[in-house]
Amino acid sequence: MRPSTQASYEERILRAQFYLQNRLDDGVGLEELADVACLSPFHFHRIFRGMTGETVGACIRRLRLQRAATQLRTSGRPVTDVAFDAGYESLEGFSRAFSGHFGAPPSQWRETHATFPRSGESPEVHVVRRQATPALFVRHVGPYDAIGTAFSRLFQWAGRQGLLARPFEAAAMPYDDPEVTAPERIRADALLLFPNQPASTVPPPTGDVQFAVLS
Repeated sequence: MRPSTQASYEERILRAQFYLQNRLDDGVGLEELADVACLSPFHFHRIFRGMTGETVGACIRRLRLQRAATQLRTSGRPVTDVAFDAGYESLEGFSRAFSGHFGAPPSQWRETHATFPRSGESPEVHVVRRQATPALFVRHVGPYDAIGTAFSRLFQWAGRQGLLARPFEAAAMPYDDPEVTAPERIRADALLLFPNQPASTVPPPTGDVQFAVLS
């Protein structure tokens, strides 16, 4: 495969992954994701599986189960509620799927992995609200402590565009709980934020650099 073709496929699949990530509970199907990637459903299915190692359906099930495991680990929500949020119509079906993925039924798994307060104490939470902010980012897949490589690619690209001469903020946006997600599946974005600047002043991204407006 030519490097240009490989890069094009990677960008298309990444675009579809972002779309799916933001609509995990919306019943997104193969054809819809193929449209996002501008590929035929057959071609998209083949490329997606070849690049990610799993089908779209398997990816959706895995992400929902991982989210469910994080909810079980960090909150006292009833298992039934967690099961419904994960898209399962019965507790039995959820328990079978959860056991198959994590090796133990949900209630048993929670007993050995729970971290939420049990003494009535609540953790301190700070919520910060900010205006819509243009951002450039590079997706990192792997352990969080290896995200430096994504930041290096992002800063190199931004430096060539002259963006580092203007005010910016650097940040990392994690998406997965490393306690429930395999290291090779962990996702995070290395971000450059440009607060109080119009989105139109940010150059169009190329390669694996992506653009978004965060709010």
